[in-house]
Amino acid sequence: MITKDDYLVLATDYLFSGPSAAAAVIMGRSANGLVEWKDASGKELKAVEEAEIIKASETMDTTGSIIGSARAGG
Repeated sequence: MITKDDYLVLATDYLFSGPSAAAAVIMGRSANGLVEWKDASGKELKAVEEAEIIKASETMDTTGSIIGSARAGG
């Protein structure tokens, strides 16, 4: 890791197994990535994911098909 403009930045790309593993490396301790990672407005990753799930479920009909999707022959 290197410091750049008051931020820690990985010197090379690295794929973590999940947000908690990434948070633990950055924080140097065990961490719950869903509450440690926040967007620019301060919203936790957990809240962002929950909002996306709600949004996705609202766009699906009862059969699990995406509403408004292209259908064969249509």
